[in-house]
This record gives sequence, C-alpha cells and structure tokens, in this order.
Amino acid sequence: MKSHRRFAFRMLLAALSFFIVPQQFSKGCGVKGMVFYGYDFFNPEVVHPEKGLAPFLLDMNDVYEKYVNAENTQVKDNLTEWRERFCNKVSLNDLYYIIYKVNISTLQDLRDAINSPSLTLSFMGDKISGNSFARYLYRNKCDEAVKYLIFAKRCEPHVTKKKAWEDKELDVEAMLDLIEKGKEEFLYTKSYYFKLRYAYQLIRLAHYAKKYTLVLELYDFLMPKLDNDPSIIEDWIEGHRAGAMQALGQRVEAAYIFSKIFDRCPSKREAAFLSFDIRTDEEWETCLRMCQSDHEKAMLHVLRAQGKNSRLVEEMKSIYELDPQNMNLEYLLVREIKKLEKDFLGYEFNDKRAQNKQYFNIPRPNADKRVIELQGFVRDLLKDNHLAHPDFWKIAEGYLELLSGDYYFAKKTFADARKMVSNDTLKNQLEILNLVLEISSMEQLDKSQEERIYEIRTEEKHYKDDTDFKDFLRDKMAYLYTKQGDDAKAFLCYSDISELRPYPKPEIVDNLLSICYDPDKSLMEKQMILKTDGSTIQNDLLDMKANIYMSLFQPEKALLVYQEMPDETYWDAYGLFDPFMERMNDCPDCALSDTSILYNKGELIRQLIQLEQDAIIEADPTKTAQLYYKLGLAWYNMTWYSYSWKTIDYTRNKNSLDYLQKTGSDVIPEAGTPYGNKEFFDCSRALYYFEKALQLSRDPELDAKIAFMASKCERNDYYMRQHSGGEQTFKYYNMLIDNYANTAFYAKLIEKNKAFSAYVIGRQD
Repeated sequence: MKSHRRFAFRMLLAALSFFIVPQQFSKGCGVKGMVFYGYDFFNPEVVHPEKGLAPFLLDMNDVYEKYVNAENTQVKDNLTEWRERFCNKVSLNDLYYIIYKVNISTLQDLRDAINSPSLTLSFMGDKISGNSFARYLYRNKCDEAVKYLIFAKRCEPHVTKKKAWEDKELDVEAMLDLIEKGKEEFLYTKSYYFKLRYAYQLIRLAHYAKKYTLVLELYDFLMPKLDNDPSIIEDWIEGHRAGAMQALGQRVEAAYIFSKIFDRCPSKREAAFLSFDIRTDEEWETCLRMCQSDHEKAMLHVLRAQGKNSRLVEEMKSIYELDPQNMNLEYLLVREIKKLEKDFLGYEFNDKRAQNKQYFNIPRPNADKRVIELQGFVRDLLKDNHLAHPDFWKIAEGYLELLSGDYYFAKKTFADARKMVSNDTLKNQLEILNLVLEISSMEQLDKSQEERIYEIRTEEKHYKDDTDFKDFLRDKMAYLYTKQGDDAKAFLCYSDISELRPYPKPEIVDNLLSICYDPDKSLMEKQMILKTDGSTIQNDLLDMKANIYMSLFQPEKALLVYQEMPDETYWDAYGLFDPFMERMNDCPDCALSDTSILYNKGELIRQLIQLEQDAIIEADPTKTAQLYYKLGLAWYNMTWYSYSWKTIDYTRNKNSLDYLQKTGSDVIPEAGTPYGNKEFFDCSRALYYFEKALQLSRDPELDAKIAFMASKCERNDYYMRQHSGGEQTFKYYNMLIDNYANTAFYAKLIEKNKAFSAYVIGRQD
C-alpha cells in the first residue's frame, strides 16, 4: 500500500480548523526561532492575482498568521454579499458597523423604528441615522433583515471567543434553546436568503455544541426547504456539515465535501485544506468515485499534492490529464518553484547555508531529483500546447534551468519567453529573473564587471525596489572576491570600515589603501570606499595603519603614514592623548587631569620620536634617565592595561586578559567584528625604556618610580605567557624592597598599592 499524504499541518488542525473544532482565533503568542536566509524573486502573484493565493503557497511559518487572516477574508466576503443583496446601495463600512459592531439593544431600537408609524431614525443618534444601511432598512421596512441580525447577535457569544486560549464552558442548553427558536424563525421567514442565513446559524450552533448528529439532522430538515440564489453561505454550511461528518467517522464523505469547499470558497479554503483527511488507497478510490466531474477529481489530486512526501509531478500529471487548464496546476508549480528557490538559488555563495541545513533541512535531500522531474514535466506540457498560460510556463521553465545552474539554456529560454509575454506582470517577472540570471552567472569580478555592478546598483529599477537583490548581489560579490583572493573588497561587501578597527588586518588595510590610491578606480570601487559624509575611507585606513606600526614599536613608519593625510589639520579627527601621566594603580577608564598637555596622534608620534633622539644626544645621565622613563610611561600607558589605550587601539574588552591567559591569543572573538578584537598587551618596549632609565639614573626617588613601573611590565609579561606555563617572577618588587625602602615614593606605594603592600607582608612572613 503506498503511503498517502498526511499534511505537515496536521499538528495545527485542532487549533486551526473552523470546521472540526470551531473556535475564534487570536494571534497572541508565538515561538521565536532561527530565520531561514535565502533569496526570493519568484512572485506568486503572477498566477491569477485577482483570485487570491491558494493556501498551499504558504510556508509553515506563515500558516498561523495567514490562517488567522482567513477570518478577515470571511468578513469581507460576507459584507460583499450583503451589499449585493441590497443592490449595492449601501457602503461596506456602514454594513460592517451594523452587522459587526452594534449591540442587540441598538438593533431592537432600529426594528422598533421600522415598525412604528411615528418613530424616525433621528432618535437613535447620528451614527445610526447617518448610516446608509440603517437608512435603507428603515426606508424599505426590512423587518426580516433586522430580526435575523438580532438572532445572529444572540448566537454570537456561543460561537466566538475573544481569545483563543480562553477555555469557557459551553452553555449547551442555551445553544439548543436558540436552535429551537431559530427553527421557528426559519419557518416563519419569507425571504429564502434569510432562511439560508438562519440555517447557517442553527447548523453552526449545533456544531459548536458538539451535537454532530444534530448538525446532520438540521441539514436534512432545513436545506430542502430552501430555494435561494447561489451564496457563499452554502459553502459555510457545507463546511460545518463536513466537520460533523468527520467527527462521526465519515471521513471520506467529509473529505469530498472539503475538496469542493477548497475549490469554491476562498474564505474557507485554508480550513478545508487543513481538514481534508484521506489515509488509505481504499479511501482515496472511494472519494474519487464520489466526484461528479473530472474537475472534482482533479481537485482531489490538488489536495493530495500538498503532502510532504507527495509525488508532486505524478499528481500534477493526473491533474493535467483530468483538467488541462486547472489553475491549481500553476499554483502547484509556483509552490514547488518557491521551495526549489530556497534549495538552490545562491546556495554556492549563501554564507548561512549551514544554518539553513541545520535548522530547516534546506536544501531538501531530494531537491536534485525534484527539480529534474519538474523540468521534464514543464517541457512536456509546453510541447502539448493545451496550457491556459503558456507564457507563464515558459518563464517557469527558464527559472528551473537557472536554479539547476544551466545558465546558457536559461538565457535562451528567457529570450523565447520574451517573445510570448504580453502581460505586464509577467514582463516584470521576466525582467527580474533575467537580472537574477545575470548575477548568478558572474564568474569573475574585474573592473569591467565592476562597472556593470555599479550600473545595476545605481540604475536598475528592480535592484532598488527589491531588497533581496541587495543581499543577493552582495553575497555573490563577497564570494567571488574571496575566491579571487581579494579579501579587502569582500570585507567591504558586508562591513563598514569602522568594523575593521577592532582588528585592522595589515593585508586588508593595505589592499584598501591601494584602491584609494588607484588613479583608475572603477565606479564600483569609488562607491565602495565612499563614506556617508562624502569623504573616503582613506584617512581612516591611514590611522589604522599607523596604529599597526605603533603596535610593532615602529613610530617612524607610523609618522610617515600619518603624513600621507592631506595635511595635519586632519590629525585631530582621530583623538587627543596624553600618555605621560604617572599612575600607581592601572585605571583604563580614568579621565585625564586638567593639567594634561594633549597631543593628536601625529603630534604624539612625533614627540615620541623626538624624546628618543633627545635621550640619545643628552650628556647628563640623570636627564637621559628621565627621558627614557617618560618614554617608558608613554609606551606602558598606551597598552590595554592603562588609561591611554585608545592611542593604539579602538576598542577594549575588559575580559580580554582572561581570554589571553586561557588561550594565549590576543585576538578575542566578539560579536559584530569580522576578525575579532586584537588587543595591545605588549609591555616589552616600555620595560626596555625603564631598564635603560634604571641603568642611568642616580636619583633614588626616580629609581623607585622606574622600578615600580618595571614591575608592572614584569607582571604583565607573566600574564601574556601564562598560557604556556612558567613561574611568576618579582625581580622589581624585590629591588624596591631591598634598595628603595627608605624613599618617600616607597612609603606612598605601601599606602596606595594593595598588591605591592601584600607582597611586602608576604615576604616578611
């Protein structure tokens, strides 16, 4: 026995079906989860947009919202039919107010006015007297209409809920009492149209009361007594009848009715779709025998085609053989193309493909087989020449070729389709898919291709109108640039230049600078390096490059880089600094003092170079020691540990030291940074200057300060190599204790620095 389709939506059936367990819905809560990342260019509205989309175009994550909105469709259809019955002489808004908003008391007052020789509508206030529907009912003495509306209002509390999660007790006795009263009204009412509406109210009440046998009895009693014009109410009644039959175990008969409702009634289509339930071959054959026409048989195949494991092409072939121009063939084709679009479009360069596979199992395991089978089916139907819209099918053929990677044939098929298409919607779709094809078939990005990309981004209407094109083109560009080894341009595809600051990789910075300096930049390259204020990223890159050289202790090269800016007036844009302050305790977040002499980065680098030169030529050892001490202070204070870290770095993570100690890496992974955050921990240059100062100094107070700063460098060096092992040394702490315990600085240090004070106590013990 072959496996029959069990809808993927079956788990939602109890909560969603209007027919099996009737209830009101409210979108009050949902489950947040991962989002599929892909591209969407095939517009389902190209297929009979005036008829509305069939529910099988929906993805699972759209079903709840779309299904709840089916109630809005029902309201709209209901109001439209009411308006038609009253010769289109009343407005939909006025109908809505009287039918859905006013209470029983207001309707009773309206009925009193209709039946009174003296009462006018004005006594009911402006909202009623100014309502076109109320005026029509009053003027034409439509007592039966108002009487029906009053009865419907009495039924309403029993068949609706304000909130889907409310669990109110059914007042079955009251519902049965209303059914008896409604039967009397049904028999006394003259209008067949209102008789039909009474029948709907009674059958619906019985269904909600879970009196399923009574539903069928009422149907058999009421419906033969009607002789009305066609109405959507008949399908609503049929839905409740089918729901009752299904509840009583008559699933095949119910499935047949649901298939007809699915075909005829847009406002109940989703519910019929969810309620259709055929489980065995025998049930399927029985249901087919109930069909009165090939079209009805075709609709059964339409419904069966929805199963997760359905043989889609086989079902579509059956539909075509029974009903070649059945519009649902096109719906089914669109539905499958949308799935194949997720499976294949941009898969090669979609950087979220692993996430898509893990959370959504996309691409589907059998996607390759499905696209090949569907291509063959589409080609066969185009050859058969019995399609209602061959131009649409030709476009679909080309898109399937595109999704399969057959770009040559896709281009040829789209060219053939262009000769067939006259519909503006299809023309627009074809233009979009041609652009998708052009981007998909790009293999290398040279300056010529970049010029075309610039044209697409600035002139193509579809690119501007559809945000998916921006993602699609960007992802393709990043993929090709990476493949070509151009990581710098790949970086700019996804990131702003500011995102390079946490870790300005030298090769990325240099490659981007080469673009800035290139006199023959393509328009695309010019656009890539342009900032929102109209300037370029050149100066930002120069600042990053200078920082790289500073982190390598090469201030001379850093100054040369800074001097590449147009002039020194630009230097202030990258901060003002004073790294020469003395601090006993490290304080990365402390503010500068009011007496600080501030330097921009270019000036500071120049000052550091000058201090080194002055130290070399200074004859006085004590002054030389003071110069080296000042240099040591600057290089220490510019590290991660101290207050002037922004001189060389852009961002500082307080947890970076822990990460360094655990992993040995100075690059810390951080969200929002493409390469992580590279911290400047290295105190070796500072220690170098402190040691030179100690060799030359003859001032005990200065020596004590130098030794203390050197001890910080010694400690931080231990932190940097802690991951690889080794004991911590205290050379400079011991030097302070042994040689400088009588200095004023030592006494102050004992008072202010807890770590040193604790070490002194520990050594004494």
